[in-house]
Formats: sequence, C-alpha cells, structure tokens
Amino acid sequence: MLRIVGCTHTGRRELNEDSFLADDELGLAAVADGMGGYSSGEVASAIVVSTLWNDLKEGQTDLEKAVANAHLEVKKGVLDGRGGAGMGSTVVAAKFDGARFDLAWVGDSRAYIWDGHELTQISRDHSYVESLLSRGIINAEDAKTRNDRNLVTQALGAEALVELDIGTCEGDLYQGELLLLCSDGLNDELGGFEIARLLHDNAAEGLEVCCERLVQASYDAGGKDNITVMLVANDMPVPEAARLECRAVETHNLSGHSEYYPLDVPNDGAYITSSESVTEEFSTTQVYAVKPKSQLDYDALEDHVGNGIPGWLIGLIIAILLLGAVGLLVYLGIISF
Repeated sequence: MLRIVGCTHTGRRELNEDSFLADDELGLAAVADGMGGYSSGEVASAIVVSTLWNDLKEGQTDLEKAVANAHLEVKKGVLDGRGGAGMGSTVVAAKFDGARFDLAWVGDSRAYIWDGHELTQISRDHSYVESLLSRGIINAEDAKTRNDRNLVTQALGAEALVELDIGTCEGDLYQGELLLLCSDGLNDELGGFEIARLLHDNAAEGLEVCCERLVQASYDAGGKDNITVMLVANDMPVPEAARLECRAVETHNLSGHSEYYPLDVPNDGAYITSSESVTEEFSTTQVYAVKPKSQLDYDALEDHVGNGIPGWLIGLIIAILLLGAVGLLVYLGIISF
C-alpha cells in the first residue's frame, strides 16, 4: 500500500505560491513552487499540478510528457489572462506503479530518499549554483553562502527557454523507506543532516507528524520562503534483484557525514577556478529567474557578477577599452583634437 501526505506553510512571505498534489489511488505526488509575484506564482503552480493530475489520471501519457505539457499550459495561461506575464513554476513529481516510481523535475524543487539511516538527494537542481558546483568551479560550502543561489536555469512557463530540460530517473521505494519531495523553502533553511535527524527522531509519530515537524523546523530556522513537504511511504515488498535506484546527487547520514557527487563531465586536465572563467560561465548560462527569498530580486544578478570581478575592476577595464578605441580613431585620422 502506498501512502502520500503533504503539508505547506506560507513562511514569512505574504503569499503562498507553492502547490502540491497527493493522490494515493493514482500513485501521484507533486510539488510546484510558483514564481512571478502576487497573483501569478500561485496561478502557475496550480496550473502545473492540475495539468499533471488531468494528464496522468487518463493514463494516456507518461510523467515526463505531462511535465512538458504543464510547461505549455503555464505559457497558455498567460495568453488566456490567468495570472500574469513572466509567471513560472518549478516542479518535482513522482508517479508510482506499485513500488516502482518515475521521477521528473524542473528547477530547484527536490527529491530525496530516506532509508532510516541515510538521506540521499536524487534530483539535481536546475540552478546556476548547481551548474558551478557540479563542474567543480565551487565547492559545497561555497554553494551554501552565495547570494546567487536562487537563480534557476529551468522553469515551467519560461518564455526565454529554447528547450525545456526535464530531469528524470526511475527507482523503487523499499519498505521502510520514504520518498521526500519539497520546495526549496525546506532545504534553504535545513541542511541534509538536519532533515535526516528530524525524520529519524519523528519516525514513530507517523508521516503526518514528520511532515509537520519538517515544515515547522524550517520555519523556525528562518522560514523566509514558502515551505512545502511531501512524504511517500510504501508497504509493498520489492525483490532485491529487481531494484532500480536513481543516481545519488548528495548523501547525508546521522553521524553528520555528507558526500556530493558531481556530474560526469569531460575533464581537460583541471577544473575551472579563475574568477574570469566563472564570469564567462555566468554569461553563457541561461538564467530564467531570481526566486526572491529575503527581499532578493533581480539586483542579485549584479551582485553575482560582483562575486566574480570587483566593480572597480570592471570600470577600469571599460575605461581602458574606451581610451584604446579613441586612440585608434585618432591614429587612423578618423577623429582629431
């Protein structure tokens, strides 16, 4: 038997732009984190979860195609006057067939597996910071403190996207394990060890209590964003030989040890480490939106560039280039003084 519970909290925001879907009978769980501000983000996330439910209850499509359709429906919602221009949403969703599940995600809403001892992140964020982290440009400690960590590179409804990148994996949920889906309001405030400890300490209280304690702990830790958590438990046996596992992105155990697993990318001899290369990476990475947390807005883009090259240095470079251009024009006789 499959059990799905979910809970959400506005946090210290004026509006809850998160939506979630829990359907035990259909075996469908989804969390959508809307973006776009008042009367837009919550519309986008609602469109996402309703599209997934409508598509999958008919059994005429798979989860990945349903997510792709949700992307189109959010864009269509803008044209139809539902919500506002620029609205979008992240999503993480799981569709179960017995103990086996398909997982799909877009953006930085996450999925974890908890086995009673170790918490394993199985979705890899579509975010600018993750693009740096997975290539070895920054380390995990750097990622926690960067003020550009709310830049997402993929979102449903994003007009700027040429092609939607949907993360997917397939796995089995063992008896005694939990699948945790969440908006980033949870993991922005709580680290993997803290989430693991809360799940361990409240296991005997049941899924609903675990869900509520996670949300409350995130709120108590700061709660700057909307917080949504879903937990899925499975009581059906899974033959060991038949088990499928999603690839681990990061693991955390109760002793406090964690390990991060970067992408398998070609290595030409050394990881990029210079600030110039980081800035170049920024200029070639498609950034869809800044998801405001503590009054963070699009000024974070400027703040980010400042992390790579100091503002005074940028100004000096521009001045040198302008002087050089003027000197060349004088030399060629195009202008004179």
